Amino acid sequence: MGRNVYWHWPGSYRLHPNFYLDRLLEVILSNHNAFVKISNPETLIQFSNLRPDWWSIVMNAPLAIVSALFRPWLGEANGLTGFMAAIENFALTILFIGAFFRKTWKTTDGLLVTAVVVYVLMECVLMAISSPNLGTLSRYRVGFLPLFVFAISYKNPLIEKIRLLTWHRHK
Repeated sequence: MGRNVYWHWPGSYRLHPNFYLDRLLEVILSNHNAFVKISNPETLIQFSNLRPDWWSIVMNAPLAIVSALFRPWLGEANGLTGFMAAIENFALTILFIGAFFRKTWKTTDGLLVTAVVVYVLMECVLMAISSPNLGTLSRYRVGFLPLFVFAISYKNPLIEKIRLLTWHRHK
């Protein structure tokens, strides 16, 4: 009681102007440039010829994906927090490589797997380009990292071997 409920007809609501499709790339690049101005160059992802057009985003997407998922690497870590992030990323890299040695890739949830992969990849690209500072990016990836970890851990033979080794040791 006392709560007002507002109903909207489909399409009757408005997005924030930053999310209008015709402005989205400009907003992403504006945010990118703001981070570049206030960040140490050693902690930045260095994109090539980044412009507010889809072709530029596509051309920089591979670097954005790799950086969002696996950087900072051990050699680029600064400070204790950066070093801990680098260790985490090293473990993610090992799990990612191990995931390619699955015995089977068959799944009954193909649509769900596709949705997770598309979501993670899109988040990687948008987050890494709009927030190219590795320290900031390592905090922002909380939105997709659990899904990525689940995807590379599910039926991962490396995890299975570790589980069997530790189980036999405690027997």
